[in-house]
Amino acid sequence: RHAEARDALVSALADPDDELLRNVLLGLWKLGDEDTPVRPLLDLLVQHHDPDVRANAALALATVLRPATEPQARDALLVA
Repeated sequence: RHAEARDALVSALADPDDELLRNVLLGLWKLGDEDTPVRPLLDLLVQHHDPDVRANAALALATVLRPATEPQARDALLVA
């Protein structure tokens, strides 16, 4: 069930609704699943127009990063 919840939340990251994205990112933060794909979170962190979405992407990212994904995130984190 945990993987199903994660996958549903990750698929919702493509939704254009800012309020939904803020809540989806908080859901990913609460799950803290290291199998969460990092790239969509990094894209939102760096490129999204809404500061609350970016902040929630940072929260989610902080819980899902692991040593293997840190190098991938380094440049995006510096830009953010």
